[in-house]
Amino acid sequence: MESDTENMQIIYSNGRFEARFSQDFQGDLDAVKAAGFKADTSSGAWVWHTAKIPVLEKLREKRPASGISIDNDTFAKYKELSEQFRVNDEIKQAAKKLDKDRKKIEKHQAQEQATADVFGDKMYITKEDLPPMPPSINPFVRPEPPKELCFICQDPLYFYELPDICLWCEKTA
Repeated sequence: MESDTENMQIIYSNGRFEARFSQDFQGDLDAVKAAGFKADTSSGAWVWHTAKIPVLEKLREKRPASGISIDNDTFAKYKELSEQFRVNDEIKQAAKKLDKDRKKIEKHQAQEQATADVFGDKMYITKEDLPPMPPSINPFVRPEPPKELCFICQDPLYFYELPDICLWCEKTA
């Protein structure tokens, strides 16, 4: 929506802040998009709006070239919501800190409990504290030696040796 004013106007209606563009449509459009305004096309007209204070703060920091104007009623609503946002943000930060501290304490208590479960009243481990070990049985079954034998020493011949003589006999002969 274009307006005959020199500045982009911000108005408060329907529980949200709406941007009314100036003659510099493209500059205003780029500024509201960069700030985070959303487009509402349900009524057939493109209305760029936001209900978030941080979005308005971004627009305030990065103003369009045409500038921004705001009427007294909208500014009063902005101040009210800005203060409410600031208080809510402080509460959220405090809640995050409390949650972080609570998790740290719970983790520490869980570690202490695990240590107490393992050691009990004594502060060392004995063989009675550990589960019994299974018997050590080697599952390896030695393969059967080859049938071919060395004609000198009668040792089995493996795949890497000559067909009729073992490596030892080959080296010593």
